[in-house]
Amino acid sequence: MRCTPLQPLVAISAGQFGTFSLKQAAEVGISRDALRKAAARGWVRPVRRGVYAFAGAAPTRWQAVYAAALAAGPSAVISHTSAAPIHTLYGVVPDGIELTVPYGEARRLEGVRIHRSTTLQPDDVAFGYGAAVTSAVRTLIDLAPRFHEPLLGKIVDEGAISHLWTAEIVMARIGRLPKEAPGLAELRSVLMARTGEGHPDSVLEQRIMRIVKRHFSGFQLHAQVTIGGEVFIMDIAWLDLKIDVEIDGLAVRTTSLSKLDHVLRRDNKLRRHGWRVVHLTASMTEAEIVAELVPYIPRRNSAA
Repeated sequence: MRCTPLQPLVAISAGQFGTFSLKQAAEVGISRDALRKAAARGWVRPVRRGVYAFAGAAPTRWQAVYAAALAAGPSAVISHTSAAPIHTLYGVVPDGIELTVPYGEARRLEGVRIHRSTTLQPDDVAFGYGAAVTSAVRTLIDLAPRFHEPLLGKIVDEGAISHLWTAEIVMARIGRLPKEAPGLAELRSVLMARTGEGHPDSVLEQRIMRIVKRHFSGFQLHAQVTIGGEVFIMDIAWLDLKIDVEIDGLAVRTTSLSKLDHVLRRDNKLRRHGWRVVHLTASMTEAEIVAELVPYIPRRNSAA
């Protein structure tokens, strides 16, 4: 296919799922008339008003989302359920095309749900697939009113494991919103129950960490300790008591002998330096976990 006159648009469209806007075409010297002729020859096809796609770019859901964002203009941001898959938010299914624009900007696009916001800040905007998209934290806040426990908690948990946020980071962003922001009470409650958890490595680590939180205090998560010139990263540690708690999934016991050998050698090194190592496993009940720790760590005051 000869499309030499459109060659400057090829690089632009490559990062935009094969799409480009009239404004982008004008910026590289390609007129509306040239685009009409290209469309008549089958080189490009109109996707939305003011937006084209190269004929070889297969229509996809992401192409439709990106084309809508181009049509909405430079201040439009892909948001809500359209932003969720970019951040791989757990359990959120795209619900049509959703964009956010500054409050006061009148936009209407067929088949697009446009939100108008007075609170969108520069740090609420990230870039995914080459497009402006609400950040993971902002996307969670925007979607929170649509979800309830237990799914809302699972979304928060999986995002923490994926290093998208911590409870404290989300709480800080909520704190900058108007107090009357609707639908955030349940999200605040979910976040409060998860403060201090950081970025757990797994669902198992989250579960055991929360059991430990209920019964004990004064610990650090993922503490890094240098002993004998070697750095040890501990899942849960009481540094003053020299207690290292390691959370073991099946991988430690079944993946390979070399992994098990590493664990045993590590334990021996710590013990030689006066540390006590406690291993907690996936099969342990809450009562069993507490029983393993009680001999070495004071219980949390029940009145606290």
